[in-house]
Formats: sequence, C-alpha cells, structure tokens
Amino acid sequence: MRPIDLSLPFNRLARVLASYSVRTRIVVLALIPVGGFLANGLTYTAGETDVGRAFRTVTHSTALADASRDFKSAVASMRIIVKDFSVSPDDRLVAGFEQAHALALKGLDTLAASIDQNHAENIVGLRKDVMVLREKFNE
Repeated sequence: MRPIDLSLPFNRLARVLASYSVRTRIVVLALIPVGGFLANGLTYTAGETDVGRAFRTVTHSTALADASRDFKSAVASMRIIVKDFSVSPDDRLVAGFEQAHALALKGLDTLAASIDQNHAENIVGLRKDVMVLREKFNE
C-alpha cells in the first residue's frame, strides 16, 4: 500500500503564496479586517432598518388599538345612555350622548386615517351606523 501525502494541497498553497511579493501579501492581510468591518457594518445597518420598521409597526398597531377601544367604549356608552334615557329622560343624558357620539366619530376618524384604503368602506359604513344612532336618539 502506498502512503498518502496529505501535505500536497498545502505545498501548492505555499507555492502560490510564494509567487506574490511580501508587499502584496501584507496588503491582502490588511484588507481582510476591512472586509470584516464592512460586513459587520452592512449587517448592523440592515438590522437597524428592521428594528426601526418593527417599532413603526408597533406604534401604528397601538394607535389602531387605542382608537378601536375608544370607539367601542363610546358606542357602549351610547347604548347605556339610550337605555337610561328611555327610563327617565334627562338633559344630562342628552349631553352625555352627544359627548359619546363625538368620541365615537373621533375614534372613527383616527381609524380612517390609520388604515389602508381597502378597509375604508368599512369605516364609512360604521360612520353611517353611528349617524343613524344619533338620528334615532334625536327622534
């Protein structure tokens, strides 16, 4: 059996490296860390962009959730006021209904400004429903 010489690839590498001058080898060795720093910088920039996008998404989602919660609360207040008004009419209840109605419309405005145009028709429908509630209460 013939022994295998494992140093053969290293001998070729040594010969290739020996064909370059010392100055060229030093320049190549100096450029290796620069390439690493460049790669780290690109990775950091890409990560920073992703983090910024994530924070904008969270802020947008929080605004939508707050507006939705305010709208839901205003509609619930309007329902309670209507029930109380049907039992014993009072001017304070009328003022409370107007205030809740204004809060509901404000919540819808915030939602309309925050969503894309594909869902805008849903907001228009909700706005019509809230206006119908007001008309019925005024009757």
